[in-house]
Amino acid sequence: MPIKAFNIRSVEGRRVGDRPPRNIQISHDINVSFPTLTEEGLKAEFRVVITYTGLGTISFTGDILVTGKDEDVKRLHEEWKEKGNPPPTPLTQELYNGVLGGIIPHAFYLAKELKLPPPIPLPTVNVVPKKKGKGRRQEGIEVV
Repeated sequence: MPIKAFNIRSVEGRRVGDRPPRNIQISHDINVSFPTLTEEGLKAEFRVVITYTGLGTISFTGDILVTGKDEDVKRLHEEWKEKGNPPPTPLTQELYNGVLGGIIPHAFYLAKELKLPPPIPLPTVNVVPKKKGKGRRQEGIEVV
């Protein structure tokens, strides 16, 4: 089910203290509320809080609209209503990836402005050395 609309309604970032603690732990709390059934699809509100233990927080609230075939949308809405949170399996990945994909670029910017670490690990580059022997491999760059 594709995401048709993503809207951030509020953003808050706060840094506390001047010195970062030795071991910064970053936790992500993502909550998606029970959706309303609209003519366009399922519309759910979300709240994401990124907590930097002892250093600060960044939070977002907004809504997301997921569309699809009318019968699929109605079936997923009923299934969610019956079972409660988390959303039905086919929808969970779409919703959470859609929310994270929408807020992470903004979270990176806010973290930089507040002098907080990035909210998710950045990729690193390793130079892979040549292998000796039969299974020869060229020297190259590997992004992990």
